[in-house]
Amino acid sequence: MSTPLWTTLRPVGNSSAARLTILLPLIGYFIVFNDGFSHSQLAKLIVEIEGKKPDNLGLSVSPRLFQIYFGLCFVAVASALYAWACPVVVKRHSSAGEYLSAEGVHLGEYATRDLEVKLAQTNDDFDQFRIRIQNRIGEDYSPQEAGAEVKNATLTTHFETENSKLWWVRASIALLYLTGFLILLVPALKIFSRVCAVLYGLLAEHGLSAIW
Repeated sequence: MSTPLWTTLRPVGNSSAARLTILLPLIGYFIVFNDGFSHSQLAKLIVEIEGKKPDNLGLSVSPRLFQIYFGLCFVAVASALYAWACPVVVKRHSSAGEYLSAEGVHLGEYATRDLEVKLAQTNDDFDQFRIRIQNRIGEDYSPQEAGAEVKNATLTTHFETENSKLWWVRASIALLYLTGFLILLVPALKIFSRVCAVLYGLLAEHGLSAIW
């Protein structure tokens, strides 16, 4: 299984919900582990849905909240890593085509010259393409057309290079997201099944009047 590219991680990493989870480990005490919350209506609702009382397990809050908090912590770490390591060009643009259409028209030869030279020194495929285009000036390309081709190739190669940087960080982020979402899926499914059972019991005993 190949390591996801930054663009694959981007929809989750750029989402507001994922960014907000970064704060969760810092404010988790005030949300989950305080007396006020343990006696709140929301906590009582969770106990009602869950069908278990925390004090029977030696806890002050629902064990499901610990599981949710633990899962969100994995998502928070992944989101923090994404915010720190993801290249800016990928954060701003979802593909090389979008990057070209948004930035290409604003960048002239002077702005891309240093990037072109750097890529030519580190990327053999790009360097060979650049040389082929330059050799065809006067035959297939005018100097302006050749410059535009090389510029587009420069920006495209730059985006693809940034998109595949730091494979081990990308792999870590993907694993953390996957672990966190799988942990969160368990209580979500359990709560869903519990709600369905409660609704079924109400309908069986009282009919539609119980929910309408």
